[in-house]
Amino acid sequence: MPVYVRYIDLSGYTYSYSLPERPNGYAVFVMADDDSPYKEKARVLANSLIEKGYMVLTAFHLKAHWGSPKAVAHARQVISLFLKQETVNKRIFICAEGASALIAKHLLADATLEVRAAALIKPVLSLEAALQAINKDELAGKRFLKEVKAAYEINGQIDVAYLRALDQQQRLIDRNRPLAATRIYQLFSEATAQPTNLSSAQYADYYFLASLQNPAELSKQMASFFASFH
Repeated sequence: MPVYVRYIDLSGYTYSYSLPERPNGYAVFVMADDDSPYKEKARVLANSLIEKGYMVLTAFHLKAHWGSPKAVAHARQVISLFLKQETVNKRIFICAEGASALIAKHLLADATLEVRAAALIKPVLSLEAALQAINKDELAGKRFLKEVKAAYEINGQIDVAYLRALDQQQRLIDRNRPLAATRIYQLFSEATAQPTNLSSAQYADYYFLASLQNPAELSKQMASFFASFH
């Protein structure tokens, strides 16, 4: 378990990061949606990574952000403050769950950051896909559209066509440099690829799991993936 837990305060939010007893010199930025059912498992996963020597910076407040430019800028600033405060390899790892992947994919393409590799757990990679996933619930669909409008500061009505156009604007296109390798952890029962929402300069593979109920096992697989980039 960690020897120290330290904090970063930014714009009214507090982030914690943990220093392992035997640091391996690398850091992982773990993001999970605040209202995600996977949130508590993400905490267990973070603790498992700490035990393996990673310094882990966690962000669990991210709610209804849907990958907005403001949310991406906020996450970038948190990472920058963390790297200024700690002596750690500046090329960090990223782990993101659910809609937090909408932020992570922009951090991967950010020229001001150096991301070593990324692990995405059941990621949401486009707004259109997010709406399709919840559209069977009319109330949830309306709430989602309202949240997107607020997050992106949109006036007027939005629909699927608007979301598709917004996804195109947000699509990562960077042919000048390769982006960090990304592994996507997905359930066999929910195996859907969204390759058009990642950069053409990005390598990504899928790791299918029968269950995500065992975060310690997921952490073991993820640590093995990260270790190949040490």
